[in-house]
Amino acid sequence: MTVGVLGALGWLGTVWAHRRDRRWTWPLAVTLLVLGTALAVTNLTITEYGGQLVPTWLGVVGLAPSIAGLVAVILLRRERDA
Repeated sequence: MTVGVLGALGWLGTVWAHRRDRRWTWPLAVTLLVLGTALAVTNLTITEYGGQLVPTWLGVVGLAPSIAGLVAVILLRRERDA
């Protein structure tokens, strides 16, 4: 739950920065995307004593915010290049 709250705060900060036309919006969005995706992949692959700690279905659901983050980063990049 803590990770989800931190992620939501990070993305809300990204939206705030984008609305204020801050130069560091795109790097922040990319950093959040990389961290979130790394955590989701870790949840999919982590094992202990030969057994998976997180069920596969839950790990796949954990990737969903990364897809939304990827779309956000692509849209920010397109706007930045325009």
